[in-house]
Amino acid sequence: MLFKETERFLKRILKKKYKYTKMLLITFLMTGGLGMAVPITPNANGEYIVNSGTGDGEININGNVRGIFKVDDGKKLTYTGNGEVQSTTITTPYTARPLITISGSNTEFSGTGVTNKAEFLSEDNIVLYSVTDTTGTYITGTNQKVTFKDIKIPALNGSGVSVIKVEAKNGYNVRGAELNLIGTTGDDENSGITENKNWVVEVEGDAVNNKYSELTINATGNTAITGLMHKEGKSIINVNLENKARWSLTKNLTNGSTTTTINSLNIGNGGILDATFYPTEADNETGKYTIKLTSDGINNDGTLMNAGEINFYNGSYKDVVTIEGNYHGNNGNIIMNTIWNAPGDENGGNSESDLMYITGNATGTTKVIPASYDDEANQNILDGNVQQLSQRINSVPVVKVAGNSTPTAFTGTARTAGAAEAQLTSRQVNGIWEYYWTITPIGSSGATAGLISGSDHPIYIMAQPVSAYVLMPKVNMEMGYSSTGTLHERKGEKLENISANKGQIWTRVYGNGANEKGKERFEYESNLYGVQLGHNFKINKDRNGNNHLLGGYISYNKANVDFFDRYRAENGKISGDKYTGKGKSESISLGLTKTKYTENGSYYDLVGQISYLQNKYKSRDEYDVKQKGYGLVFSGEVGKSFEIGKDSAWIIEPQAQLMYQYLNTESFSDGMRKVNQDNRNGLRGRTGIKISYNGNSDEERTDTYYAVANVWHDFTKYENKYTNIGSDKVTEKLGTTWGEIGLGAQASLGQKSNLYIDTRYEQSFGNSKHSGYRGTVGFKHTF
Repeated sequence: MLFKETERFLKRILKKKYKYTKMLLITFLMTGGLGMAVPITPNANGEYIVNSGTGDGEININGNVRGIFKVDDGKKLTYTGNGEVQSTTITTPYTARPLITISGSNTEFSGTGVTNKAEFLSEDNIVLYSVTDTTGTYITGTNQKVTFKDIKIPALNGSGVSVIKVEAKNGYNVRGAELNLIGTTGDDENSGITENKNWVVEVEGDAVNNKYSELTINATGNTAITGLMHKEGKSIINVNLENKARWSLTKNLTNGSTTTTINSLNIGNGGILDATFYPTEADNETGKYTIKLTSDGINNDGTLMNAGEINFYNGSYKDVVTIEGNYHGNNGNIIMNTIWNAPGDENGGNSESDLMYITGNATGTTKVIPASYDDEANQNILDGNVQQLSQRINSVPVVKVAGNSTPTAFTGTARTAGAAEAQLTSRQVNGIWEYYWTITPIGSSGATAGLISGSDHPIYIMAQPVSAYVLMPKVNMEMGYSSTGTLHERKGEKLENISANKGQIWTRVYGNGANEKGKERFEYESNLYGVQLGHNFKINKDRNGNNHLLGGYISYNKANVDFFDRYRAENGKISGDKYTGKGKSESISLGLTKTKYTENGSYYDLVGQISYLQNKYKSRDEYDVKQKGYGLVFSGEVGKSFEIGKDSAWIIEPQAQLMYQYLNTESFSDGMRKVNQDNRNGLRGRTGIKISYNGNSDEERTDTYYAVANVWHDFTKYENKYTNIGSDKVTEKLGTTWGEIGLGAQASLGQKSNLYIDTRYEQSFGNSKHSGYRGTVGFKHTF
């Protein structure tokens, strides 16, 4: 429409003001006088030619054809099609010729495939950036540009010519050439270029005349380059991969080369360098490739920039990519296969791995990611059975740097099927930086960490969730003990106005904070909150004046916990940050109580409790799992009060208590390892004394102030039970004896109600391995 309107406009002008002929008008339009592309038809040889005599041109081809494209004189040819374009001559014998020849300055070819079916085929070059024009005259080329969008170029059928070739000869070269590969179909099988019989890209150099050509390759989207690239001398090839664009290395079958020679490689965000599916060695498994980054063919002074991915994953543990030049990681990844079996040793025994070797310097940050043999998507996993914590072991190096580097230029963590976590660390051997996996951390002194203090256990790097898996049963048991409590915490003072056959209700809110440090490596900090509602539904007084109370209660507990590992490591070195993750536990408890108060001031209190609980774990490396369980608690408490002096308001009361607890938590899997915490049994005892002052003068004495001092002891040792994590058994030694002091009070609110409060602080003897505080505020009413 635009073309016709322009023609009518120019005709009106010609009729009124000018004497130009109609032929001049047609020539003006056909030569692109307004910069408009015109349809191009082939000549008898199947050549689509665009030059100064035709202007910019466009071609739309549906179906399969034989033809070639020649673009010259700064013009642009635009192709759109959905079939195969074969470059051989249209008559027999079919003769090979370049499919696209581009020459001159600012000349451009742009091709777009439609419906995912466009293919360019040739037994010669697909693209020839030429130093001769369409008449055969030598000229220097500048800024020649070729763009392929959703066009597939499979391996050539010829005897080994380059798919993309940039000429330099007879004193002429091409400067600033550009190749753009764009894929939008969602599948790189529909877009890209492939060659394994020769170079996929070749840039020539004319050393005699010191003339060298230049090419920049920009690949973006779902498109792929397969093959090796080569430049001569001071010629230039710069490669940029972005947004899922992939460059796969494959052996040059014509000359046997496995080396690609370029100036620089920029793997941008989402870009991929692929060294996976094309073995080069006789075992038909191993691929060994070299990327030579050089400005002149001699000095390895170029740089590979990685903000995307370098991928070795193919099930082989022997692949090697050598980067002859420098490397800079911009938060990129290296995905590789590593296998590590028991027993292993400090020198990498029983392990194999892909390897990246850098001859120059390494800077920036790169994450090394081992992938499972069974599933590439299952990452940060070491194949093999290295999970056994039996000795100090390291893997073979996975990255080596011959030049300058830093300890954290390459980092990574890898899960095992047990409690150990492998971390990437570094060392220098004969001046070469080696990055390898270890489960034995390096201490602050720089030496390999030895034994745990006071133990014969070596120090290993534990997975982040292990501290929580080991200590959460302890938290669960403390929740059970807290909801049971002591009689005075639960119900307040025993002396109040109670009558037979009358009921009594009571409620309390309580909380505690605790810090418990294991003797070997793990510790936790917890904050527990709870609410409890009880009812003494049967109250009897026997013939001796003793009161018997039978009741029950329901409790809700919630604990928030932070877990720590004193030997937590980062990059294979013990870190100052000990935090490993957090957990949350909630429980609902039902209890039954039987209490007896005697006329002579003694009492006993029996409690039975069942709890249902749910644990949630969230480690700092994002393991997030849930677990259910239940617990049983049985408590027996006795005490007897003695007046200090006749009719004194002061009373001293020795007390003793024994509590048994059973805990059962279900086994679970966190996606990597199975965890079983064993069924736990606890037997806890208390002996103490309470001194109280009763402010009221009546016989019930309900306004009371008191102080308590207790000694608590766990008769069952926590380390006698293990947490089974994969094939490893892990436990922690915790303190068994601690002291407690506290203050409390009870005040009457009328004749039948009381408000009571109790606060306590506890501390293990001689050290700070166990410390905490707790408090209760309660209310009770007697009917």
